[in-house]
Amino acid sequence: MVFPLLFSCEKESEDLSKEVGIVEFTINGDNPVVQKSGIEFVEPGVTAIEIKNGDTTELTDIKTITSFDKDLGGAYDFQYSVVSSDGITYYSDNRTVIVYDDEISGVYNCVGVRNGTTDYSAEGILIYKIADGIYKISDWIGGFYATFYDYGPGYAFPGNMKIAGSGAISYKSHSDPWGYAGDINEEATVNADGTISYVFQWAAGYDFDIVLTKQ
Repeated sequence: MVFPLLFSCEKESEDLSKEVGIVEFTINGDNPVVQKSGIEFVEPGVTAIEIKNGDTTELTDIKTITSFDKDLGGAYDFQYSVVSSDGITYYSDNRTVIVYDDEISGVYNCVGVRNGTTDYSAEGILIYKIADGIYKISDWIGGFYATFYDYGPGYAFPGNMKIAGSGAISYKSHSDPWGYAGDINEEATVNADGTISYVFQWAAGYDFDIVLTKQ
C-alpha cells in the first residue's frame, strides 16, 4: 500500500503592524518676526520630534527652506524639513519674517471701540510695505474677533491699505470669514506722532474706531 506523503508548509507572516512614525515640529521664538532691513535674521531654531512605537526621538538634521533677503523689504516664509527614520520627509508650518525699510511698517498695539459701546484692546497687528504706498495690514479691526474674543487668527480681517505721502489712508481690500464688504472713513490717517487712526466700516452693521500705536 502506498501512502501519499503529506507536507505541512507554514510561511512566517510578516509583521504588518509595524508602526510608521510621525514627526512633530516646534518653532522656537517669535512667529512672525518683524525686523528692519539690513539686519541678519538670527534663527531661534526649530525642534523636530519623531514619535514611533511609543518612543520619542529628536531629529537634528533639519533643513531650512527660504528665499530670505535681509536687504529687500517684504514678507519671507521660513519652512523646515526633516527626514524620519522611515525615510519620509516632513515639513513644518511656516515662520514669517517681515523685513521693513520705512517708518510705518512694524508691529502695532490696538485700542478700539466697536459701535461706540464695546471698548477693547489687542496686540500684534502687523503693517508692512508691499509696494510703493501700499501696505498690508494683518487685521483691519485690530484683533476684535481674533484676539479680544479669542476666536483665533482665522477671524482676523487682513487686507491692504494705501498711504499717501501726506499720511492719508485709503482702503484697498480686506477679507473676513463672513464675506461682507468694508471701507474706512475719509479722515483715516497716519498722525504726526506715528499712530494710525481710522474707522473700519463693516457692511455687517458694525463700525470699529481704531487707533494703532507701534510697539
